[in-house]
Amino acid sequence: MSSGNNSKKLLLVAHISDKCNFQCSYCYSHRSKEDMSVKVIKALASFAKSLVDNKFYEDIVLAVEGGEPTLDMLQLKKLIKDAKEKKVDEFIVCTNGKKINKKMADFFAANKVYPVISFESKKPFIMNRASPDPEAAAKIWHKINDSLIFFVPYLDSYGHDEMNVFDSIRGRITITPSAIGYLADSVNHLYRSAIGEKVLITLMPAMSEDLEREWRALAADKKAVFDLEKQFLEIAKLYLLGLESGRHLNFCINECISTKFSNLSSSTGLEEVPFCNAGRSLLGVGMKGDIFPCYLLSAAKQSLFRDAFKIGDVFDGFCKGKEKVIDRFCGKKQNKHFSCLYWNWIANGRPDKPAIAYSLIFNAWKKAAFHIQKELSKN
Repeated sequence: MSSGNNSKKLLLVAHISDKCNFQCSYCYSHRSKEDMSVKVIKALASFAKSLVDNKFYEDIVLAVEGGEPTLDMLQLKKLIKDAKEKKVDEFIVCTNGKKINKKMADFFAANKVYPVISFESKKPFIMNRASPDPEAAAKIWHKINDSLIFFVPYLDSYGHDEMNVFDSIRGRITITPSAIGYLADSVNHLYRSAIGEKVLITLMPAMSEDLEREWRALAADKKAVFDLEKQFLEIAKLYLLGLESGRHLNFCINECISTKFSNLSSSTGLEEVPFCNAGRSLLGVGMKGDIFPCYLLSAAKQSLFRDAFKIGDVFDGFCKGKEKVIDRFCGKKQNKHFSCLYWNWIANGRPDKPAIAYSLIFNAWKKAAFHIQKELSKN
């Protein structure tokens, strides 16, 4: 069976738990007390190996998400151990950072595990994450901030400003309409943190039907749009400062779209943005072992929309007709909206209406990119 894949490396994202120790106001993930079973973990490791054995891919990067995967380190270590025995040797763990300690950092470094740490500056963290109690949230913020130092001895073993590979520490900043005024501050905070220039910063717009109403209200407010664009301009200045000092500032949007500022400052603009290649260089696996073209589907609550895009399971492999399902999920017509079916569905309750947050973010990004192009042309 042909994989229809042009990439030699697959990012295989496994949703191993719904449990979480935070209560983020913008969370889109279905919450329960379930974990991925040992049976599914073993089958997942064997499935990953089969993709290489059958020449679908040359390498697999296994990414683990939740919920919060580090709440059960025994389960996480079991999955990594089983996968390593099946010759998977690169891993990503998405974490809110609350449980990070030296022992965990040592384990990550020893096993080629690249952390994605959801983190931002103090004010938006207290506003949106962790706890409704501001004092408790502030203590958690300081704890996470201080724990980043545990990765410092291993920074040379992590990647450095390589936008199209997975071997780097990542810091994920979630953008909400109410916290756009702190966006540049959050980027600056991560940039100047203990992990500094070694971090790839992901800007991820938060979406839900309630937030979509806030995004649309923001889009209709000229001052609010100007403020968002101003935040990206401040980020652009940080980017230029990094170029001058040799401390590179690197970004991707929504984890699926990796680019540098300069890649957007072209005559055709946003048409050149590379998208996630879901179903081909990216696959998602749910807690029951179902396979989807996108990791967002693997984390979503069961629904007719979600089930319509199942393309197999880790026990029996891919189902017939998977290419048609993948094309239906991420056909070219979605890309011109700089959105995707899933985020459209989350934002609007329907997949055919583009989520407004993407247009806002990309337009602000593009203006910042042209500023950078202008400044660089002076030299």
